[in-house]
Amino acid sequence: MVVCLQGKRLIIVGAGVAGSIAAFLVRRKLGNANEKIVVYEACRRYKKPCGEAMPAWLLKVVKEHGIPLPKTLYRLRAHVFGVAGACERAIEGVEWVVIDKRSWIEELRRRIKDVIVYQTVNVNSIASNIQNIVFVARGPFVGDKPLLVWQSYVECYHSNNVMLNITVKPFGLVWVFPRGKSTCNVGGGFVGIREARKLREKAMNELKKIVDIQTLISESYSII
Repeated sequence: MVVCLQGKRLIIVGAGVAGSIAAFLVRRKLGNANEKIVVYEACRRYKKPCGEAMPAWLLKVVKEHGIPLPKTLYRLRAHVFGVAGACERAIEGVEWVVIDKRSWIEELRRRIKDVIVYQTVNVNSIASNIQNIVFVARGPFVGDKPLLVWQSYVECYHSNNVMLNITVKPFGLVWVFPRGKSTCNVGGGFVGIREARKLREKAMNELKKIVDIQTLISESYSII
């Protein structure tokens, strides 16, 4: 890995997977990086509940680069995508795993704690400084279209597949990630629905089309 800042400061906006790993690798390459790199993150505790499934081959890449490995919770048969009930595609032939993403992010942040600043920033403002190199590593729903997300761990019956369904009206998504023999991470988020009760109701209605939900173990809301 070649890192050349040419006397400038690297600003990373967002300390999720992309931002935390980038900061970890650059900080390791530069050594004492306190004056050369800073990571801005809005939330001290990682809240984004989805995105727990990943191809198993990515774990090999993570290991090869000396990045702390996430804990594997479950091995899957396929990753199934659906769009508005009109089409469905299963990605098979690639081993998928479900990871403990929240604990992984928290561990990565612990490794770069000396360069993280927990506050929101104006990207345009910091990018206007010619002494800064800016890497925006925030999630896809930022700015004027925040996404309120409802998430729950539930007892349910499911196949060994990850399921991700995209909705059109309203635009959003629901997901099902198996986390054990009879436990799933389920949830959803929709642009334009900002009231928690309506969000939960819409997500549950969509989820019941693809999985048999029995009992809610816990639930939470977050904005991404």
